[in-house]
Amino acid sequence: MQQLSKQKCKARSRWLSAALLAAGATSMLTAMASQLNIYEVTDSVHTTQIKSFTDDALQACALAGYDGEDYALVADSGADNLIRTLRVERKFPVSIFADGRQYEAKAVPGTVREILAEQGVTLGQYDEVSPSADARLTAGTHPRITVSRVTKETVTERAAIPYKSIKRNTAELDYGQTRVSQQGMDGEAEQTVLVTKRDGVEVSREVQDEAVLREPQSEILEVGTGGAVVTRGGEILRYARVVDVKATAYSTEGWSRENKITATGTRCRVGAVAVDPRVIPLGSRLYITSPDGESWVYGTAVAEDTGGAIKGNRIDLYYNTQAECRRFGVRGAKVYVLS
Repeated sequence: MQQLSKQKCKARSRWLSAALLAAGATSMLTAMASQLNIYEVTDSVHTTQIKSFTDDALQACALAGYDGEDYALVADSGADNLIRTLRVERKFPVSIFADGRQYEAKAVPGTVREILAEQGVTLGQYDEVSPSADARLTAGTHPRITVSRVTKETVTERAAIPYKSIKRNTAELDYGQTRVSQQGMDGEAEQTVLVTKRDGVEVSREVQDEAVLREPQSEILEVGTGGAVVTRGGEILRYARVVDVKATAYSTEGWSRENKITATGTRCRVGAVAVDPRVIPLGSRLYITSPDGESWVYGTAVAEDTGGAIKGNRIDLYYNTQAECRRFGVRGAKVYVLS
């Protein structure tokens, strides 16, 4: 009896051990199953489902056949979902020129700014990019991205203010002679300048502010007009002599056709004036102005007519209308007899 009881105890012990092992294996399998992740990896065309104990999304993409060399993970639904959805996109080659060097890279579709950031190329405030930073690049192309580093710096510097050269006519010098009556001198200014450089090379300078430290002094160049007169149009006319006269005006308005002929047989017109041939020979070319040369100018004329009242230092100027003649009246005049 005692021997039989020992055998029963041993059998029960073996049974309990087997039961305990089975229970442990079940628990272990249950625990392992709870750690198994289900992934659906899609490239927008194909979807691949895998099961893996890894929590690393990139490893899951590699297990699904999307290696990190040619594909990039662009979306992850997260580990809280029963099936974790991963979206990948194929990378495409891109050439980048920046900071004096060129290199080839692979990028995912996105804006130029995003692609550069992915490659570790940051853009400064004024940097210029071609294509533009917001342009979107997609697969199927091999684009070239060029980055020009642009800097803007404000500097303060001294600058010369160039003097001006002023010409003045003077009868004190013979025609064609010149002399400097006042030397020119540059002024000086302090300028605030915005300097722009592209890839280290200066491309523009823009004056933002300027303070004049010293005003420039103009050069005055006197030009001789002795023996010449300068018209309002800037023409220089050489003359043989000057005659001061009393000037009147006449018109043939309302006259008969046969009376509109000058003493020399030419037609009466503006520019054909009447003179005393003893003072100014007929046919002389003239330039007629006010005594000061500024108040009024009749201009160039030819002595082609005479008149009963035109004796001595008198001259009669032709105008088209009687109204113009009345407005002119009688005035002092300076007549240059041109050579």
